[in-house]
Amino acid sequence: MHPLLLGVTDLADQAVVLPAIFVAAIALAALGWRRGAVGWLAGAGLTLGAILFLKLLAGACGFVVESASGHTASAALIAGGLSWMFLGQRGAALGFSLAGAIAIAATRLALGVHTWPDVLVGALIGVAGALATTHLTGPPPARLRRRPLALALLVCLFSTYGKHLEAEAFIHRIAHTRGCAMP
Repeated sequence: MHPLLLGVTDLADQAVVLPAIFVAAIALAALGWRRGAVGWLAGAGLTLGAILFLKLLAGACGFVVESASGHTASAALIAGGLSWMFLGQRGAALGFSLAGAIAIAATRLALGVHTWPDVLVGALIGVAGALATTHLTGPPPARLRRRPLALALLVCLFSTYGKHLEAEAFIHRIAHTRGCAMP
């Protein structure tokens, strides 16, 4: 596997994404934007919950979308959500969300770990999650100090990048032990 592709796709590994979500929420609350912290956690929870649900359903029942891309959804959520926090513009959030989804989807396809339907579903869920986050948080306050937020996120990224959370294997095991309850 190509090291550059792996390096890019690792940015959206759950070992990087989950801590970034919690660090951002803690930083937003500490900086006084409590609605932002709660809205961010809610948007992230809805996004990742939707991916988990689809992965479990696809694994247990074998639907057309073999396994919605969590990496793609996470990249769209993080890129769109963070751009909203820093720029406060929905258009920018949408653009960054799409760019994040496209970048990671391309790596997932090139690495052969997902199909087109998988990355499209992941992208749709991630972009929807990022846009939902902009509504759940409301506009960032003008007084929001963004440098401490950026510093906290950079420290988080440097601390977690390159680590891997074996979520896929765990989800796969759960899905295949339950079976499909649908007729």
